[in-house]
Amino acid sequence: MPNRMPVIDSRMVGNLADFFPSTCSIQEKVTTDDATGHSIPAWSDVAGLTDLPCRIAPKGGDEFRKPDMTYGVNVRTIEIAGYYDTITIVMRVLWGFIEYNILLIEHDGQSEMTRLTVELVA
Repeated sequence: MPNRMPVIDSRMVGNLADFFPSTCSIQEKVTTDDATGHSIPAWSDVAGLTDLPCRIAPKGGDEFRKPDMTYGVNVRTIEIAGYYDTITIVMRVLWGFIEYNILLIEHDGQSEMTRLTVELVA
């Protein structure tokens, strides 16, 4: 059987700088102890998952009304240049100063890009 060429050449992602105009970082929840010994939850950048070239786009959203409150859900897609199989849904994305919860993680068939469906942290 002849060698098959991949559908997406791995060099292509490196040549798409204009397609990924911004960067994002992946963070994980950590706990630290304050002076009194109480645990304080915090977020910390994940080594190797900072300043990743990315593109963000709106995906949708909705508004929910309850008797005591109204709240909105803002969903976006973040396309990251590169295959990052260590990202999990318990992590979050920091894009500039905006924080997003990760709802879904997808990879392309050639293991060249990572797509995250995220929601704005209120």
